[in-house]
Amino acid sequence: MEQIIKLDPKPDFIIDEINKSSPRKYVRVIADNFIYFDANREVPVPMIKPLVLVSSDGRQFEIDYTSEPIKCASLRSGGAGLRYTCRIRNTVYYLFLEDCTWFIERV
Repeated sequence: MEQIIKLDPKPDFIIDEINKSSPRKYVRVIADNFIYFDANREVPVPMIKPLVLVSSDGRQFEIDYTSEPIKCASLRSGGAGLRYTCRIRNTVYYLFLEDCTWFIERV
């Protein structure tokens, strides 16, 4: 049985205050954390797969498609971390995971 966990520990009012003063759009994400075995490696590889994006007003959006994570920087808003290319309702977004905090950038 897969377990769905919330990775973002910040309360809603803190996220709202950060979004007012930052070019990034911080969001809550419900993600699946699992381990898989790569054929080329002998050790298990941990993976995080975002499933649902929760906006600051509480609306939930199911992520239709998620690519493999890539380590890279956000060129528009700064910062670096794991970047997922996600499709939500036929719109493509970059979803970044940086220090257990998620932020989103529209492509």
